[in-house]
Amino acid sequence: MIELPEYVTLDAAHGVMETHARTRVQVRDLSPVLVDEPPSRGGEDQAPTPLEHILVGLCGCTTVTTSRLAKKIRFQFDHLESFAEAEVDQRGLRGEAEVPVHYRAVRLTIRITTQESEARLARLQALVDKYCPVSRFVKAAVPDYTVTWEKVLPVE
Repeated sequence: MIELPEYVTLDAAHGVMETHARTRVQVRDLSPVLVDEPPSRGGEDQAPTPLEHILVGLCGCTTVTTSRLAKKIRFQFDHLESFAEAEVDQRGLRGEAEVPVHYRAVRLTIRITTQESEARLARLQALVDKYCPVSRFVKAAVPDYTVTWEKVLPVE
């Protein structure tokens, strides 16, 4: 076991190959997560690809971080949706060009239903930008990362 300072936590995952393109991954005592590829890359399209799991994590982390920080600053909202899309240059994955094999662009759109002011929304946005771990990870790795917030007024 690795010795860690008391302020450091350790996340872990254990992957077992099911086919050459599909992996069953265990995290803690949760139900296993599948990772697969589409048929065009030798998979059976039974689960998100490894790169798509980054987008899954980005959407999930955005929800958790927004909710936690909104509560902290007493920001009221009724609903939150996140939409993530990304571009990957397939030439890099196929070895045809010296380009990154990961996403070259990621666009995250966050749609929040709230009556809060634009100033309060800007404060929440800044906090989420600073404290969302997956967003920070993507921002560090992807040269073209944009986050757009859309405010929707509640239906009365």
